[in-house]
Amino acid sequence: MKVIITGGTGFIGTNLCIFLLEKKIIKKILLIDNFKSSNYQNFKIIKSKDIKNIVHFIKASISEKNTINKIKKKFKKVDIIYHLAAQSSGENSFHEPIYDLDTNLLGTHNILKWCNELKIKQIIYSSTMSVYGDIKSTKSVKEDLNLKPSSIYGISKLMSEKYIR
Repeated sequence: MKVIITGGTGFIGTNLCIFLLEKKIIKKILLIDNFKSSNYQNFKIIKSKDIKNIVHFIKASISEKNTINKIKKKFKKVDIIYHLAAQSSGENSFHEPIYDLDTNLLGTHNILKWCNELKIKQIIYSSTMSVYGDIKSTKSVKEDLNLKPSSIYGISKLMSEKYIR
């Protein structure tokens, strides 16, 4: 099985990659990250656990059109894409709204185009509880809550969910 992880050197991406390295069915993992909200140390941690040398890396943004060409040079066929890349700060979304929309919405649009082009049959998307807005207690969070995002970040993640559907 061949896998792509966008946001591959972020906290979740790093831990997912390490988890997948332990699975015997994974033949190749391609990490895509621009290091805007992660760091190179995570990649070093991943590579230290990659004893079979199956992890590959592309430093790129998912919002760039030419990233698909970089992927095609590494992988001809992909089974699953874990879409974790995002501008993930509600506060920063007010300071850099264009970056937020570019990464979260245009990036998701590009991911779906890649799925079509590379014939990827499965996408796993990581959203956020910010799609529910200001919540008093995390104990009360259920998927059937009203969707009331209160930041550009929450709006962009909700729109990405809807776009993927």
